[in-house]
Amino acid sequence: MAEEIFILAAAGAAGQIFRALAGLKKAIESGEKINTTYLIATIIGGLFIGAGAGVLMGGDWRGAFLGGYSGMDFVEGMVKKK
Repeated sequence: MAEEIFILAAAGAAGQIFRALAGLKKAIESGEKINTTYLIATIIGGLFIGAGAGVLMGGDWRGAFLGGYSGMDFVEGMVKKK
């Protein structure tokens, strides 16, 4: 069980990293300073959201990946609306 959750968490983090690559590319091209603290925080968030999504989807790593990919975007959207 612990191994499965580790795999799901890794897939969630990978999903968030994949999503962050587009943002990093945009920041580098425009000359913006990269906020590494924010980047690490979003990857950790994607890890937890992805693990939760994967567990809810019956242990499917693809669900964890997609949860990590889209989950932090959802959380950021909810936080910014306040």
